[in-house]
Amino acid sequence: MYDALFSPLQIGNHTVRNRFCFPSVGLPFDADPRTGGPLENRLQQYEAVAAGGTGLIVVGITAVQKNARLRTGEFGLWTDRQIDLFRPLTEAIHRHGALTTVQLHHAGARVMPEVCRERVAPSPIPGYGARAMTLAEVQRLRDDFIAAARRAQLAGFDGIELHAAHGYLLSLFASPRYNHRADRYGGSLENRVRLQTEILQGARQVCGPDFILASRIGGNEPTYAEGVQIAKLLEQVGADYISVSFGLDDHYDLDTPYWRPTPAPDWFDGNAVTYGASVVRQSVRIPVVAVRSICTAKRGEWLLENGHADLIAYARPMLTNPDFVNRIRNGVHPATECLNCGACRWFTNPAACPIERKHGRDIYAALHTARDGT
Repeated sequence: MYDALFSPLQIGNHTVRNRFCFPSVGLPFDADPRTGGPLENRLQQYEAVAAGGTGLIVVGITAVQKNARLRTGEFGLWTDRQIDLFRPLTEAIHRHGALTTVQLHHAGARVMPEVCRERVAPSPIPGYGARAMTLAEVQRLRDDFIAAARRAQLAGFDGIELHAAHGYLLSLFASPRYNHRADRYGGSLENRVRLQTEILQGARQVCGPDFILASRIGGNEPTYAEGVQIAKLLEQVGADYISVSFGLDDHYDLDTPYWRPTPAPDWFDGNAVTYGASVVRQSVRIPVVAVRSICTAKRGEWLLENGHADLIAYARPMLTNPDFVNRIRNGVHPATECLNCGACRWFTNPAACPIERKHGRDIYAALHTARDGT
């Protein structure tokens, strides 16, 4: 049962054991604000998801500059001193047979004031107090992304995933609504995506052919047609997979509190974000990750069998039940206890999650004890 979900997949020079992906979920308590390294409870959680059978785990969000963090508790790989902080995390994930990439990130105009009072963007965004980056700053940021990719490799990650969706900095560069530059990083779509393509090309040069390079894009940046063009440009410069989420379109911008997009076509068993993955999937040869409210094995299997995606990202099901994959494999019902709350409480206070309360706050304690041998 669920043969497609449990089939292996080739990503670059690596084989993922199945089609289950735990996507990047940036939580307020990811990292020690002083160091940018993962806190113990997050390390335990990622290890639990790996032990639970997941094929690909995307760790993130992870800042490439100290002042690029969304919040003070964000992971960071902006200095060589952080390399050793991530080795226990990658070793724990690999110990259980999963592959892991890390999602590299710059929050752009979304940087919180407690991180940095000066916000930057491709062009000025007065309502957010964001100024335009100089050409030298853009090129320095490109180099910082590449340096962070090399640190990720040294820390034991199998690859990187650029966060170029959700209105963060790389998404702002790709968007004609927010990028009005007159230099080589503005104007045409190719120019607006140039920062991403140069990062991937530079990372390939320093990290070699076996390191996975990927990007999470907006499938609608601002339209599905441009999402497809972006994916093709990334494929041309050597991206190994594309993760498709949402970008900045007529229904979502930096001032929208919650995205309510135009529905997907009636025949499609999913929402507009998942449909964006399907559209991209028909146009590229590299694997595509689908995400957004895909909470059941049945829906994931349907997406795979019908050629709408190659990997299925399950965030909420794995937050509530890190052994989600093994529960499906073993026929446990329900595979996830997630109640699909309107706003996921894990993202603000996991202790408020009904399932977390049910199991007790430290649902990873047993795994932690087993790893330490105490």
